[in-house]
Amino acid sequence: MSESRAKMLSKNEETWYIGWSNCNPDISSVLRQHYSKPHFLPDDSELSAIDWIFMGFQGPGASMHLDYVRRPSWQAQIRGRKTWYLLPPPECEDVCTPMNITVHRGDIILIDTNQWYHTTVIEGNEMSVTLGSEYD
Repeated sequence: MSESRAKMLSKNEETWYIGWSNCNPDISSVLRQHYSKPHFLPDDSELSAIDWIFMGFQGPGASMHLDYVRRPSWQAQIRGRKTWYLLPPPECEDVCTPMNITVHRGDIILIDTNQWYHTTVIEGNEMSVTLGSEYD
């Protein structure tokens, strides 16, 4: 995709954001030839069979939501930068505070998206690319 297409430079087009999850073990094995489990995860932790790729350009990413997944996840910012807005689970609202975290190229965020409500915003003029997976 050309840089001008990614930036949606046409006056009639809006910003965009997509997410893709891989459920095919054959594709997963090919994709995982290009990355390894983050070094700071315990040696005995396992990645799930599903990988995620998120891409977008300046503006809103995912709207506020919870994910219905079984495990916490890590998400690596491959390109661009993205701000995460996190709200604590209801049972923690009295002692936990909302958080805003901006991840830049090369950063990895660990989050239990099944517990923390979250939304994202793509920052700056560069396309954002994020790769992630669940772990235990």
